[in-house]
Amino acid sequence: MKLFSTIDKDSAYFSSYQFSKKVSETGVVNYAYSSSEAESFIISCDTTSKYFTLLSDGSDTIRLYNGGERDYAINGRVYGVLKLVADKGVTDGEISYFVSIDFGLLLMKSNTWCMGKVLNPEKENTRRLQMTALLYRVMTDEEFLNDAKPESKIKFTSPKFE
Repeated sequence: MKLFSTIDKDSAYFSSYQFSKKVSETGVVNYAYSSSEAESFIISCDTTSKYFTLLSDGSDTIRLYNGGERDYAINGRVYGVLKLVADKGVTDGEISYFVSIDFGLLLMKSNTWCMGKVLNPEKENTRRLQMTALLYRVMTDEEFLNDAKPESKIKFTSPKFE
């Protein structure tokens, strides 16, 4: 079971998912999140070919673009985190997914709007402290977390009066 804090428009609530991680014979890792109360989804990561996809209820498979990778050392162990971006370059549609190879989805956020999901590590998980520390490291790594804002190509100049 995975529990996420969800912010959606003007609401904040918890979303719980049944979670499974499966590694295929070819090395593709599938993180499946199934829920009766929220939209179910699967994040598929082929780190060898750098091909990533998202499949959610009622939608086509969405290509996720590699927005970067970071390694974070926690208590002497290194954890890799991928930043995967859906609808890259789409105004009001771009979403970043931060995925730990070890733990699955850590957080998801819109790159435009105030909405997203943040993992709440379960108390029963023996690696809860590592998950919490990793989540904190990602959320405080501003360069990795935030997208660079493109500089406007339209420059405003004051009108001339003659």
